[in-house]
Amino acid sequence: MTAATTPGPGAQRRQGKRTQEAIYQAAIKAFAERGYLGTSLRSLAAEVGLEVGSLYRHFPSKEDLLYNIIRTASDDFYARLTEAVARADADPVSRLRALIEETARYHALHRAQSFVGSVEIRELTRLHYKHVIKQRNMVESLYKSLIAECVQIGYFPAGTNISITANFLVSIGTNVASWYDPSGALTPEEVARMAADFGVPVGGRG
Repeated sequence: MTAATTPGPGAQRRQGKRTQEAIYQAAIKAFAERGYLGTSLRSLAAEVGLEVGSLYRHFPSKEDLLYNIIRTASDDFYARLTEAVARADADPVSRLRALIEETARYHALHRAQSFVGSVEIRELTRLHYKHVIKQRNMVESLYKSLIAECVQIGYFPAGTNISITANFLVSIGTNVASWYDPSGALTPEEVARMAADFGVPVGGRG
């Protein structure tokens, strides 16, 4: 290959990112369909047209690939939640509804990643597992703080168990990934509104 046809550093980086993204997407699909234990790196490499050795240059292990999938999804999910809350009206009920809506919307739009994160988290190393749990605790804390505010203004009754209520409301949205069918009658936006109406109905519970 001549100097004129040799890709420059910028082109090589872009190609590397495209290859890494292809591996990433193939792994999400494979882990969701065949499970983490049922997927080999050799099969993933074949799906993206690589030798196994080339795949290792992007991800040092299958567990590292799984961790990247779960961590990236968790980071993106948390960022979207905080943005949704920031865009909502100032009152805590509106912000809690926005939180539930975005939780359900995200899990409808990213079903495979959400399913993999829910089922295959047990395959992470202890260090990676602790990091992902820390991220999930941050989401739970968002819910708890807004539920506490809703108790203060009387939307939820005094004595409401904030921790249990947070787990219940989080699960409304996260469970969407286990049943939502994008080819069905409901759009992600409709699912999001239904989730919010069920968890925090307009008019209050107090």
